[in-house]
Amino acid sequence: MPAEVGLHFVAEDAEPEASAMTATVRLEGASGSTEVRVDGHKSWKVQASAEGFWSPATIASPGAPDSRTVVPLVLWPAAEIAGKITHPKTVAEPDELRIRLAPVPESKGTSAEQPEGTHWISCNISDCQIVPCGSPPGRWNVRIDSEGLSPLYIWDIVLQPGKTFDLGEIALQLGGSISGRAITALGPVDPEVSAAELHPLSDPTDLSTEWQEKKAQLRRLSDFGAWGDFHFTGVAPGSYRLVIRQEGFAPAERSPIPVEAGEETLIDKPVVLERLLRAVINVQPATDPFQKRWTVNLHRPGEGSVMTQVGSGSTDPAGAWRSPPIPSGPYSVQILDQQGNSMGWWDLELQRGQEETWIDLPIVFVDGRVRMGEEPLSARLWFGGKTGRESIEAETDEDGAFYVVLPREGEWTVDVEADDPLVVSRGLDVEIEPVADLRSADVIIEIPDTAVEGEVVDEVGVAVRSAQVLLQSYGEWRGVLPVDTDLSGRFELRGMRPGQFSIEATSPEGRSEPETRQVAEGQTVSVQLTVRKERTMIGRVLSDSGPVPGAHVFVFPFTNSGRPATMRIPDARTDIEGRFELAVPGGSTSARVLIMAPGYALELTTVNQGTRLEIPLSRTSGTLHLKGNESTDGSVGLVMIDGEAVSAFRLRTWARLNQGTVEPDGSMTIPSMPPGSYAYCYLSLEEALFVLAGAGLPKAEACSEGFLTQNGDLTLELGS
Repeated sequence: MPAEVGLHFVAEDAEPEASAMTATVRLEGASGSTEVRVDGHKSWKVQASAEGFWSPATIASPGAPDSRTVVPLVLWPAAEIAGKITHPKTVAEPDELRIRLAPVPESKGTSAEQPEGTHWISCNISDCQIVPCGSPPGRWNVRIDSEGLSPLYIWDIVLQPGKTFDLGEIALQLGGSISGRAITALGPVDPEVSAAELHPLSDPTDLSTEWQEKKAQLRRLSDFGAWGDFHFTGVAPGSYRLVIRQEGFAPAERSPIPVEAGEETLIDKPVVLERLLRAVINVQPATDPFQKRWTVNLHRPGEGSVMTQVGSGSTDPAGAWRSPPIPSGPYSVQILDQQGNSMGWWDLELQRGQEETWIDLPIVFVDGRVRMGEEPLSARLWFGGKTGRESIEAETDEDGAFYVVLPREGEWTVDVEADDPLVVSRGLDVEIEPVADLRSADVIIEIPDTAVEGEVVDEVGVAVRSAQVLLQSYGEWRGVLPVDTDLSGRFELRGMRPGQFSIEATSPEGRSEPETRQVAEGQTVSVQLTVRKERTMIGRVLSDSGPVPGAHVFVFPFTNSGRPATMRIPDARTDIEGRFELAVPGGSTSARVLIMAPGYALELTTVNQGTRLEIPLSRTSGTLHLKGNESTDGSVGLVMIDGEAVSAFRLRTWARLNQGTVEPDGSMTIPSMPPGSYAYCYLSLEEALFVLAGAGLPKAEACSEGFLTQNGDLTLELGS
């Protein structure tokens, strides 16, 4: 032991320069003592120092006036830490490193071998070298911090008294870090067959090749330490999804995981990989209407609203299907007949001990006819819609007659298409009423006798034969109808539902402005559309920490007259530098820009065209709660944020991305919304498009209003 030990006292609630005190104690054998008078109303941090030894800091709490507090201090034979650092060229060399030493989990070390608990030491830097600094002996997981840079880890090192441990080259990086630990339901993970993946949290409905390539660039991988520890360093600020995998166990996910520049995000509880189970789906009747086996597709909810198929196969003779090994949790099962018709989807909650489910299909046999006006129509039909969750296809003969087997009676939405003449009719309402207990029904489907025709030309009046014409009804939303022009640039579409609609054309030469028209039963509407060259919008999305990669940018361009410049919404993803580029109509003068970047507040702003944009994002946000009944009259939800409009449809995606909730009745809880004035409105589709174009504001009586504060909650309820 040393002959003398220095003591250093610092008041916990004061500046060190104003409160530091020192003292010396002489040891007699293995111990010694001294008395120092300090302010008894304060807490003091006391640390001992002696050459070749290390001592942890001890806190002396305030005591009674004139009382004595005994502070035991323990000296440990010191080890030393050394090494070399590299740092980004844009950052000055740090003066010191802060190093945290945490006991290795499940280590057999005892207080006789190393100090208990976690300890911090500071090491000076000189010419990129770590000046050897004293440290406690023992077996440690090491975290290395430098102000403004990403923390990083070295797992499971042993520091021996009187020896220097070389950390090697420490590569300090910009960004933040994520660390944690994974285990399985049966014990530790196996580092040899496990993987930790980090993905930028984003809207998963974008399946474009371009975005998939960007996601691959942004994905990060981490190895596991011997105790299942993992660590991601140099992570760009933002919000992420963590996936832990090991063969034989269900993948485990955590999201959203926020990352700040120069900060560590610690997942304090172990990520647990659960055991797998096998689901049993029983379908009755045991065979489809053609005495064939049913097909079962099992899906699991993924990021956002995307479903991931986890199993598929045919039922056995008894109508049962057994899944591959899957994790417990919520699922959706789709039943198809052997002709590929979707008989419907059912939501399940699968748990160990509750793996079996029964699905009954009350089959109805339907004979029907399709006609337009007084004439029969040879056509294809889809009960439930061409892309619906229920979608059963039928085909008529030349007399318009068809036969179809449906999985239930009641109300159906039917889409109809024909080639000669070209007919596209969507969203027809059809009631299926079986006769008594015979489970059979007759039906006549009437196609609206309407026609929209015209031509597409370029700016000098030359016909455009490679154009696609898009039609969108202002009635209940049924999507956009696409029609191609012929060799003379002409088009014709019949069977569109009567009412108001928008129409525009797009081609490699450019895009036309949308026009609004009205069509009635028995009427033909003629339109000429002129396509004009598009132009490029270039921008960059930034935060106070730098560029924001992976942000989803939506642009709603409109003309000087306040009309929408296109029915289709241009969108793009930012690259690693936060840049985006997309084409917008040449006739647009301004645009509303919506940016969804998980980890930041939703951004909605209006910009002028012709400028290179730099759009800043903020983390300052609150939570918005929308309450109201799901619309049954064709109206749509719209939210105004400081006078800027965004559809409730977009907010549903944002809610799911940020771990909010979306209820079947349309109610939502939406985190990460910017503070400001809000209005929640239900409008007709025509009124909503008018407001989204910036051509006006919704009527006050159609809205519920309020103000969302920073870190606050705002509830808006229609009818309140």
